Amino acid sequence: MMKVSQASTEQNSLGNAVERLFLGRLFQLLEPVERISTREYAETYRWLTTEVTAKPGLMDCMETPFMLFVMECMDNIDIPIIVARKSAQIAWSETQNSYIAKRMDIDPQNIIMAFPRQASSKSYANEKIRPLIKSVPSILQKVGDPDKCSYDFYKYPGGFLKLVTAGSPTALKSTSAPVLIVEEPDDLKEDLKGQGDALTIFAERQKTYLERKLIYGGTPSEVGFSKVDSAFLQSNQMFYHVPCPFCGQEHVLDFNNLKYDTYADGRIDPTYGKYDPTTAYYECPHCKAIWDDAIKKAAVLDAINYNNLGWKATAESTIYGFAFNELLSSFPGSNLVALAKKKLEAEVENEKGKDGKLKAFTNNSCGLAYSPGIFSLNDGMLAASRLGYNEGTVEPGGIILTAGVDVQHNRFAIVIRAWGRNGNSWLVYWGEVYGFVKDPEDPVWAALTEIFLAKYPHAFSTQQYPVNLPISALSIDSGDGNTTQLVYDWVRRMKRYNKHVYATKGSSDAGAHSKEIFTVPQAPDAKTAKEKNKKLAESHGVGVYIVGVQAGKDEVLRKLTLSGNKDRMYYYDGVRADYDEQILSNKKRRSATSGAVRYELVAGKRDEALDCEVLALHASRSLFLHLWTEKHWKQAETMLSAASVLQSATSSNVTPGIN
Repeated sequence: MMKVSQASTEQNSLGNAVERLFLGRLFQLLEPVERISTREYAETYRWLTTEVTAKPGLMDCMETPFMLFVMECMDNIDIPIIVARKSAQIAWSETQNSYIAKRMDIDPQNIIMAFPRQASSKSYANEKIRPLIKSVPSILQKVGDPDKCSYDFYKYPGGFLKLVTAGSPTALKSTSAPVLIVEEPDDLKEDLKGQGDALTIFAERQKTYLERKLIYGGTPSEVGFSKVDSAFLQSNQMFYHVPCPFCGQEHVLDFNNLKYDTYADGRIDPTYGKYDPTTAYYECPHCKAIWDDAIKKAAVLDAINYNNLGWKATAESTIYGFAFNELLSSFPGSNLVALAKKKLEAEVENEKGKDGKLKAFTNNSCGLAYSPGIFSLNDGMLAASRLGYNEGTVEPGGIILTAGVDVQHNRFAIVIRAWGRNGNSWLVYWGEVYGFVKDPEDPVWAALTEIFLAKYPHAFSTQQYPVNLPISALSIDSGDGNTTQLVYDWVRRMKRYNKHVYATKGSSDAGAHSKEIFTVPQAPDAKTAKEKNKKLAESHGVGVYIVGVQAGKDEVLRKLTLSGNKDRMYYYDGVRADYDEQILSNKKRRSATSGAVRYELVAGKRDEALDCEVLALHASRSLFLHLWTEKHWKQAETMLSAASVLQSATSSNVTPGIN
C-alpha cells in the first residue's frame, strides 16, 4: 500500500475546503432570488430608529396607507417612470428608502440618486442612507460600516448606491444605472453649463437597460417653472380618493374643506385674523359632516379598500404621477389645528402684501405649484381696480403724487400716481407726449416740464377752497444711450424746483431679480468707460439711480391683483384703452443660461405703461412712503389743508399741464 505523506494530506484537505467553499458559493448564487414586495420587505426587515422617526420600531406601512400603491408601482417593471408632486409630512423619503433597501439587499442593481446640491446629498447620506444601512443587518453585512464608506458611494454584491450632485455634466454622465432617483427636481438647472437640462442628461444614464426605473419626487415651486409640476401634468395624474364615513361619497382631501369658527368675542387676531384655528375641523363636501383628526385618519385608511388602493387616474399616460397634500398625513405635526394655523397665518400675511408664507403653505402643505397674482393676472382682475373718477384728478385718499417717465425716441410715456394710507394709490394720468426727443429744443421737452411742474386738483377741491397737489417726486429713464445726456440735463434743470427728480437705469442681468426697487447710488469707481460716464453725470449734479425692475414689476402686478383695502393700485374708468394691455404685456421666464427668473416682453406687445408704473413706484420709495406711519399721513393732510386755504386767499387756480 502506498503511503501518503502528511504534507499531501494537508494539501488535499485544503483543496477539499476550497472546493466546498466554491460549491457552496455556486449553489448560493444558483438559489432563486427571494421574491418579496417593497411593502413586505419594509415590514419584515426595516427598523426605524430615532434618527428618522419619532416612533421607532419595525416599519408599519399602514401608518401611511396612501403609499401602498406607490410601493406596488415601484415594484412593477412595466412602470418605467414615477413622479410624486408632494407636500411635506407624507413619508415619501422613507417609502423611497424602503424600495432602495430592497434593491440593495435582495434584488441588487446599480442605483444612482441625484441631488441639486452637494450639501443636500451629504445631508441625505447622513440622515437617511447611513441609518438605513445600520438598521438592516443583512444590508450592513453586505455594505460594511457605512461610516467608513464615502458618503456618496456604497458598494454591495451585485451593484452599488451612488449619490451624485447635479451641478456638473460630468457627475451626471459618469456612471450608468437602471435605477435613477431624483430628489427635488425643481432645484435642478435647466441648462447645465451649456449642455442642456440636468434631468434630461441624468435620464440618459439608463437608456442601455431594458428594465429601468426613474423615480423623482419633490415639492413644486412656482407655476410655469416647476419641473415636478410639469412632469405630473404629463403623467396619468392620480389622486387619492377618500370615502366619507357618514355618506360614503368619495373625494380628494382639499384645504377648501378645512373650516374654523370666528373668535367667540369677535376679535381680530393679529396672526390669524378673525378665525380661531383651535376650532378647526374638516367638512365633507358632499354631506357637510364634520370630521375630527381621528375620523379623517380612519377615512384615509378606509380608502385602500377601493381600486388601486385608493388612487384614481385622471389622465392617460405611461408615466405614473401621484399628488400628495398634507391633509393625508396623520402625523402629530399635521393635525387639523396645526394646518389651520399655517393656512390662516399665510392668508393674513398675504392680505398685508407679503406672500412668502402663502407660497410656503401652497408648496409644502398643499403640495401645489404656487401661482402668485402675476401669473393669474387677467383683464377681469384689472377691471376690479377701475374706479369712476376723472383723469387728471386726485381721489380722496390720495395725498402725495409721484411720476414715472419712460423715454422713447419720439415720445415720453408718463404715469402720475397719487399715494395714500395703507399702501393704496390711484392713477392720476397715463399718456404720452410726442416729439423729436433727440432734439433738446423740441417742444416735447417743454411739454414734459409743464406736466412735471403742474398741480393737480384733489377731489375735495371747491371753488372757495381749491386743493391742488404738486408732483413730489419723479423718476425718469435714462437708459437709452441716444438720449441719456439730454435726460441728465433735464433732470439737472428740474432739481431747481424739486430735489426729488431722479435719472434712472434698469438693473442689469446680474442679480437683477434680487435688486431692491430703490437704492441710493454709491460713488462710482471711474476705471471703466461706463463708470466715467456715471461720474460725468454726477459732476453735473445728477446721480444715476439703478431701479430694481424685476422687483418693481412684481410689486406693481401684485398690487393690481389684491382685493382687500390695503396695498391696492386703482385707476380711472376713462384710462387710455391700451393701459390694460400694456400692464399685461410681460410674462415671467427662466433664463436658459443663468437660471434667473425675469420678466420678458411678449412679442408684438408694448409695455411703457408697466415701466412707467414701476418708475412712479420707484419715486414713491425715494420718499419712503411705504414706511410712513399714521403720524406722517396726518402731517401731510394738515399741510395740504393749510395750502388750500392759502390758495383760496391768493385766488390761485393752477390747472394741470395735460392736454
